[in-house]
Amino acid sequence: MNLTVHKTQPRQRPGDISAPSQRSDRVQPEGAVALPRHRAATSTPVRVRLFALAVVLATAALAALLAVEVRQERADLHTIGHQSAPLVVASTDLSFALNDMDAQLANMLLVGDEQHLGFTRTQASAIYEQRRAQASRDLQQAAVAAADPVTARIIRDVLDALGHYEALAAQTMLLDEQAGHPAGQPSAGALARYRQATDLLKSSLLPAARALTDRNAQHWNGLTRPATTAR
Repeated sequence: MNLTVHKTQPRQRPGDISAPSQRSDRVQPEGAVALPRHRAATSTPVRVRLFALAVVLATAALAALLAVEVRQERADLHTIGHQSAPLVVASTDLSFALNDMDAQLANMLLVGDEQHLGFTRTQASAIYEQRRAQASRDLQQAAVAAADPVTARIIRDVLDALGHYEALAAQTMLLDEQAGHPAGQPSAGALARYRQATDLLKSSLLPAARALTDRNAQHWNGLTRPATTAR
């Protein structure tokens, strides 16, 4: 007769609490990466420092951009004040001076030797010289302020045409004084020279002066027009 001995587990008495055994060598899942315990404590300060660095870099970049913009604006103002504005004024004033020179030359021929018309040849000649000096100053000012080859070439064209005109005008005045005539009856020689002078004025001198005015106006508009695109 076979007897089987069964071992019985001891009963746990009320009040007895058996603490589970703690193992210090816990097994981590395969592939898991152990994170440093101090990372959570330091991640926030690191992000703050990185954000502060980004702000500093952005501020420095903005300051550099503003510095470049300010230098460009100062350069534009200098160009407007010392180049473009004087050029526009001089070229506009030049056209008036040239037209009045021709008008006074015609007055000399019309007045002749007459002294009782309220306007004499001497007065017309004096105004002509004033306008001639004015045209010369305007061209000198434009030449000093010219900053590009195109404007400089136009000024040379005006100077060449003005020299030819003044030569014809001087011959006209000389012939008119030598002939001596009553009002409205200039000599044929003086009248022929005047026609040559005024034709030159209309065909060469005034168009060159207008080209100078247009060129300066374009340059002026380019500087004063508000920028529509970022530089």
